[in-house]
Amino acid sequence: MGLTVKGISETVVKLRRTEKTTSKRLLLHMRNSAIKIRDLARALAPVDEGNLEDAIQVIEDGESFLGRTRKIEMIGVDSSRLGEGYTKYGHRYDVFMHEGSYNLGQKSQDKAAANGKMVGPKYLTRAWQELEPSIASKAQAIADDVARKS
Repeated sequence: MGLTVKGISETVVKLRRTEKTTSKRLLLHMRNSAIKIRDLARALAPVDEGNLEDAIQVIEDGESFLGRTRKIEMIGVDSSRLGEGYTKYGHRYDVFMHEGSYNLGQKSQDKAAANGKMVGPKYLTRAWQELEPSIASKAQAIADDVARKS
């Protein structure tokens, strides 16, 4: 007595189409989310020395895994854009401003008063933490939407 299975090739085609659609939509979502994190990190970054706000960048890179190259978004500080603050102190100004303990200068205090944000240490971390729930929720909604339409 034999077993016959039908429809496998159509199912595989649908699964591949679903994967491509999901990947494209999630990649676009991740790019947009990286820009939002960058913009919020800039709003939270101190401004008294150098050009820390402009140095916070979104960088797209590729990583290979199991023979496939995938695009990934990274948010970080491009030290070549820091200006005076990068070399003035003999240490990484951007790292000190992120990790250090310090009192805000007048420009940073003015910025905080103007934008209503807590300017200061952990500017990258806090930006991610504030936006992560909405980013994860939207990613789940995208995956659910693609699965429903498949």
